[in-house]
Amino acid sequence: MIQMRQIKHAGEWFNADSAPNSILVNAAEQLQIFTNGRCKSVRHRAVVNDKRERISIVVANGPAGDAVVGPAAALVRKDGRAIYLPMKYEEYVDARTLQRDEITSRRQIYLGTDDDR
Repeated sequence: MIQMRQIKHAGEWFNADSAPNSILVNAAEQLQIFTNGRCKSVRHRAVVNDKRERISIVVANGPAGDAVVGPAAALVRKDGRAIYLPMKYEEYVDARTLQRDEITSRRQIYLGTDDDR
């Protein structure tokens, strides 16, 4: 089997197996923020080679730019605090795409400690 997708965990890349002809949906950081860190976003990458064709379709979607995104209120009440800063979706996108330094960008969004993740 030729692995074509990997995820990063604890600083190492691992093959991510999936069923043949399956569709992978990556909810990414939006789900992590909404769940106040319960669902974790993972680093991932495509592995290309000269033995098998790979087709990837990226569809970026999200709420209206002026919609406020942040942890669900019920989860914040249960946890006692939000570990992500609520902000307009367009501000979130700007923080993730306009910042070259990923650490700086994450800190504009993330309020918790590394233990929270």
